Amino acid sequence: MKFAFLSLFLLGGALVQVAQAAPVLTARARWSDNEMPDGHFFRAWKMPTQLRVRHSGNGLRPRDLFQASFDVRDEAIAPRFFPISFQLSPNMVAPAPPSEITAKTTATSVVLSWKASPDAGVAGYFVSRYGRNIGRVTGTTFAEEKLDPGTAYPFVLRAFDGAGNLSQPVEMVATTETAFPDLVVSDIQLTQSESEIGDESHLLVKVENIGNAPTSLGTTVGVVFSVDGKVVAWSDTFRYTIAAGDFAILRTNNGPDGKGTWKVAAGTHELRAIVDDVNRIKESKETNNIANLVLNK
Repeated sequence: MKFAFLSLFLLGGALVQVAQAAPVLTARARWSDNEMPDGHFFRAWKMPTQLRVRHSGNGLRPRDLFQASFDVRDEAIAPRFFPISFQLSPNMVAPAPPSEITAKTTATSVVLSWKASPDAGVAGYFVSRYGRNIGRVTGTTFAEEKLDPGTAYPFVLRAFDGAGNLSQPVEMVATTETAFPDLVVSDIQLTQSESEIGDESHLLVKVENIGNAPTSLGTTVGVVFSVDGKVVAWSDTFRYTIAAGDFAILRTNNGPDGKGTWKVAAGTHELRAIVDDVNRIKESKETNNIANLVLNK
């Protein structure tokens, strides 16, 4: 019985899948009994189901034409070569999703960790919430800060490869700890070197966090100052964390007249300081932000 066999590269009609810019192509063919151009037949059991084609150049692109050839041998005829060509098609196979997602939380942050997708071609991971991408990472962790305490945050994680394919989504809900800062003003002072009558004095306050969570890095801890019921200055440049049980000294930097100072006047005056005056920070108690000082000059 006459038979043919493949000795070089591919048979025409093979489906080629290649990741963009990959130097090695993997061809997957569906083999069956077929008639060759000269009337001979080849048999499926004589053919491999997967072949590799090596290409010396870089920068392979989908839809590039690739040339190859094969020969046919049997008992009756000498080898014959039949040229074939095929187009590279993009890798359309979605990567496997990540797994074993865990979350570590504080009152204002979430750190997600996961086991990487087993696919070798994975380039990274997209993290989204409510259909909006909030992060893209190449590793297996993602951190988000400036969150609200005691709040459930849903996350959707997908792996992606170099060809732009996305894995099936993996969902995770992480709940931040129920803990809040609580800011109070424990002291009000004039700047010592600017405390005489007639001085333009910057005002100072000691702000303590008596809650059980820190303030968020980047969130302004603001204080407004009034003297005898009239706003004279404010502080709005402190954006650092105040840990639970810690404090910060804040100094006025601006005011209604652009100076950030109060001109010390003779007599008795009531100084008032209100921390978090515009409610930038969610606190466990919102009614203890005011402190007063009676000043005699």
